[in-house]
Amino acid sequence: MTVQAPALAHAFGLPPKRAIRYLQSKGLRVTGNWTEMRDEAHARDFTVANVLKADVLADIHTELLRTMREGGTLQQFKDQLIPRLKAKGWLGRDYTTEELQRAGRVDLATGEIRKGLTAYRLKTIFQTNMQSAFMAGRYRELREQVDTRPYWQYIAVMDARTRPEHAALNGKVFRWDDPIWKVIFPPNGYNCRCSVRALSERDMARKGLSVSSSEGKLHQVQVPQRDGSSITVTRYDDGIPGGAVFQPDAGFDSNPGIRFPQLDPAVRRPVRELDGQISWTDLQLQPLQKVSEDMKLPAPELLPKAVTRNAAADVVRTVLGLADQATRLVETPAGDVLLRSEYIDHVTEKDADARERFANFILPTLMDPYEVWLTMYDDGRPRRRYIGLYRSSKYDILVVAKVMTDGTVFWNLMHAQSRALDRQRKGKLLWGK
Repeated sequence: MTVQAPALAHAFGLPPKRAIRYLQSKGLRVTGNWTEMRDEAHARDFTVANVLKADVLADIHTELLRTMREGGTLQQFKDQLIPRLKAKGWLGRDYTTEELQRAGRVDLATGEIRKGLTAYRLKTIFQTNMQSAFMAGRYRELREQVDTRPYWQYIAVMDARTRPEHAALNGKVFRWDDPIWKVIFPPNGYNCRCSVRALSERDMARKGLSVSSSEGKLHQVQVPQRDGSSITVTRYDDGIPGGAVFQPDAGFDSNPGIRFPQLDPAVRRPVRELDGQISWTDLQLQPLQKVSEDMKLPAPELLPKAVTRNAAADVVRTVLGLADQATRLVETPAGDVLLRSEYIDHVTEKDADARERFANFILPTLMDPYEVWLTMYDDGRPRRRYIGLYRSSKYDILVVAKVMTDGTVFWNLMHAQSRALDRQRKGKLLWGK
């Protein structure tokens, strides 16, 4: 029986909201090798192996999001991204040693030059991330239909490019809650084009389909890697001579939709600080209200409230140096902070807060803070909290930075009187004057 794959092109020609949410939620994580991240880490964080510069990683992530939102093509993605990558020393060969060092492509310990990106690799990055994001959204969509369509059918594109292992699963049906979907829900490798279709009892009867079960047919196997190591992957073997034997590519044997609860409104919840963290009183630090004036920064100009929220975002981008660029790396006493233009709209979205008034406080707070705290939250991600104190101002500034494993951050801004800021002084003190 030949089962035709539903066209995915229409999904990439429209802005799929859940796919966008999946990709947008990912933090940035610098890795030297893709095997450094597995399963839920890949669902939470965006990475490109061997890209060791956070701003380059952010450029790729930002352009993927823009292309997805606008229903763009691979060519449009490359046309926008390639000039930026060339300018930063990450695509092409005609770079001096100094330019490669500035790009972060030279290992200072060994002198080895790390590989840059190529147009072909950009194609793989584009297709893999688009398909992963789309299928994460598709999984949540299928989950919402299980009361009426509890059977899921694996669909492979049956042409000359289809991997034999993927073709072997084409047309097979398992219940939605069969453990196999934790393993084989697409994509199952680089440039995988497989998909999943939901079926009702009536569909099953009309098509003459039967339900398979993975019970006793899932096994752990070791897959050798080029560096001599091995990776554990789950294999499906139906046990029938000449039957289906399927093994996802290493690194693809997990379902990103399961590991991304933010797509499911029923399980989404606010992030909370962990209890029992060390606070400023435990360290016997003085209250911020008693900090001497000479320890504070001169207060910059307080800006007027913008007429519209779009104008507010423009003000903040201009002050932060993001008017003409997507990202900016800021050196701070506790490590670099990556500012991203696309996040500014979120920071300034509430008219009542008028956070754009405090735009001039952001960079001084990051670059010359009074304290920096690393605070733990119940989602497993710490946030760096930068506290800035200012002379001749009734306001003190708190920049809360959501820290990823590579030091890149999603930042937010609050303003308050110093007594309120004392409550933010908890976790690990990374820096203090």
